[in-house]
Amino acid sequence: MSGLSAVLYHQQEEALAGYGKANRPVKRQARVLLPYTAGGRSGDAGESLLAAVDFGVGRDGRLAQAPGELSLPILQRPQSSDDVERISELDARSTQLARDVVAKETAVQRLVQEAAALPDLERERDAARGELEQDQRAWKYHLRFRRKRDGNDQYMAIEGDRTDAEAPLIRTADKATATTLCGVDELETMVWDKPLLAIRNLRSGLTVHLSRGSRDDNVPFVQRPHDPNARAAQFSTAKRYADEYGRACGTICGPRHGVRTSG
Repeated sequence: MSGLSAVLYHQQEEALAGYGKANRPVKRQARVLLPYTAGGRSGDAGESLLAAVDFGVGRDGRLAQAPGELSLPILQRPQSSDDVERISELDARSTQLARDVVAKETAVQRLVQEAAALPDLERERDAARGELEQDQRAWKYHLRFRRKRDGNDQYMAIEGDRTDAEAPLIRTADKATATTLCGVDELETMVWDKPLLAIRNLRSGLTVHLSRGSRDDNVPFVQRPHDPNARAAQFSTAKRYADEYGRACGTICGPRHGVRTSG
């Protein structure tokens, strides 16, 4: 056993001190640390241990009363460095989990806010859907003839799915044919409070024209580049016009010529 060594120290804690508003370390309780070296336990020949006894100090400067004999617990060292690595790994996982919890809480708050706004969004969606349903330019169409052939519906398509100008339009029972899809473009000219329409094939990008601008019945259709002033490419969905001039395809008729097709 070696000689004894003693040191006086104070426990410190953060507190307001002086005239400043910031916390500073402040000395609180005084204590005396008494360290020394001691021999090993029985059977541990040659082993030396470091012992330390910590005494509290009263206001009168006296040390706390201790028993005549103390049995000090032996602090065990980690068995291997694996324990340290495991502790470090667990600390890292704990830190990451804490961050994940904060992120999840933030996400939950955002979802709660979005859920509160959902009724307003649904009303806006329904209003937009109503406007879209009234906008015939936003739709894609299969132009179906009124009369069937061999009991099958007939759709307007481009012969051979061609994309060149002057390609004739034909009837087909195959609705999935690539050139059966059309769109409509509104023109500036109005007929009975409805704009005239140009029928545009979505595959070729060309518009439907009455062949040679003829006024005869059963006039074939061809596709040509769009010309907003071409009367042979102006159509209408106005029922009054359809009743007066006949229907070309469904409710679409050629208003400038009063042409009726065999459809």
